[in-house]
Amino acid sequence: MTSSLLSPLVLRPGIVSRNRIWLAPLTNRQSHLDGTLGDAELRFLGMRADGGFGLVETCAAHVSQDGKTWEGELGVHDDAMLDGLSRLAARIHQGGALASVQLFHGGLRASQAVSGIIPWSPSPHTDEKGNASREGTEEDIARVIADFARAAERCARAGFDSVELHGAHGYLLSQFLST
Repeated sequence: MTSSLLSPLVLRPGIVSRNRIWLAPLTNRQSHLDGTLGDAELRFLGMRADGGFGLVETCAAHVSQDGKTWEGELGVHDDAMLDGLSRLAARIHQGGALASVQLFHGGLRASQAVSGIIPWSPSPHTDEKGNASREGTEEDIARVIADFARAAERCARAGFDSVELHGAHGYLLSQFLST
């Protein structure tokens, strides 16, 4: 059997994408400063589902307040986000697409100006602009692992079909693999 971009794709029993055309996560900075879903983000992602994508994925969404990297970033770090996340998953499904969230933590790329918390990473680092991060502790690591798990569970409760762990672009997960 041959498949095309327009063929359905079974991810697991009961979770089927209507086609193989998926919206990649895009940093659009359309949510509120506290990480709650903004109307512009809801509208933007809903329009992608209406437009025929088989799966619509959110922008990178922070799993911990200390991993927040830019203003307008969607948050999945607290149960206070559940109402907006549920509305978003329902709106994407209304358009006929599967809904996915990209989970991430900025690590040394997180912004103290945005989060109010000094960033951390596997080792201390100061970038070319003078932004510094502290060395993470074993407690930080254990906490952020739990934060990723709680965020994934929160997304499932909100009605999302999947999550993706974002480990590229120098964010926390990739920092553990870098010198």
